[in-house]
Amino acid sequence: MVRAVAASDLPNLTRLELWLGVNEYGGDARADDLAPILAGRSLPALTYLGLRNAEIAEEVATAVAAAPVVARLTDLDLSMGVLGDTGAETLLAGQPLTHLRRLDLSHHFMSTEMAQRMIDELPGVEVDVSDPQQEEEWGRYTAVAE
Repeated sequence: MVRAVAASDLPNLTRLELWLGVNEYGGDARADDLAPILAGRSLPALTYLGLRNAEIAEEVATAVAAAPVVARLTDLDLSMGVLGDTGAETLLAGQPLTHLRRLDLSHHFMSTEMAQRMIDELPGVEVDVSDPQQEEEWGRYTAVAE
């Protein structure tokens, strides 16, 4: 599905929300599959991008940090996935995000310090770092898997 959307030309689409899921249940998209979406050429009107519920949240954060489409977004939603400190650090080190109206990172695996840093370093942006999770013995988990 992700590859099909990425291959589409959608000039009037303003809102795109993809639930990336987990590999074990068919969520086989990789960050490379998102490249056409993140380039933004076929989505000139896009203002909201949701790449949610991602088992590959750290990869997604790395891709988003340098994605041309982000400069014209008002809302970026990377919630419900397994984003941790590494992905959050990558987002902060990438292109500026201070133009966003809202950044949703809820259901995350960031430390308390990193979650606060996200808020502090993006003044004027509504940053949602609610619903912090603790990594289990078997690892991190998305909000929806089964």
